[in-house]
Amino acid sequence: MAVKYSVDPNRDFQKAVKEAIEKTGDLTAPFILIGKRWFQANKAIFTLKGKGKYTDLSAAYKKTKQKRVGFVYPILRLNGFLERSITDPADKASINLIINKNTLILGSKIPYASAHQFGTKNMPARPPLLIGVANSDPTASEANAKEIAIWKNILSIHVLNHASKFGKGQL
Repeated sequence: MAVKYSVDPNRDFQKAVKEAIEKTGDLTAPFILIGKRWFQANKAIFTLKGKGKYTDLSAAYKKTKQKRVGFVYPILRLNGFLERSITDPADKASINLIINKNTLILGSKIPYASAHQFGTKNMPARPPLLIGVANSDPTASEANAKEIAIWKNILSIHVLNHASKFGKGQL
């Protein structure tokens, strides 16, 4: 089941991408950097020693998880499949695609990732697919905005490098 999820509600990053495409035509280099940042930042949710920003597990499930795998936290780690899919771009369940030099898709092929992202009738949402430190930061919207600003800067530097390399005076 494919789930599409956007982390750019104000479309600030989307606007920056569109502008950079118009000026350079190829966003492969900045998308590689952005992807690396995303996978690296996701490691934060798998180092939490407590519930972090997530709704805590029920007391009954804590006991079950402790008995089954030997730990309760981090909440989103059980067998390591989800963790590897969003922290290791080479993992077979990882989604790390640059399409047509102007579209970046990051995510996980793990089927239960969407249950964590959006919750179910029996489980609250505990989103693993966010931007940067928003995964572990209680002020997620502020963290998202900061990371989007960094991503926009990566695009701006790419546009400037492209202009200087190819002598395009109009930025």
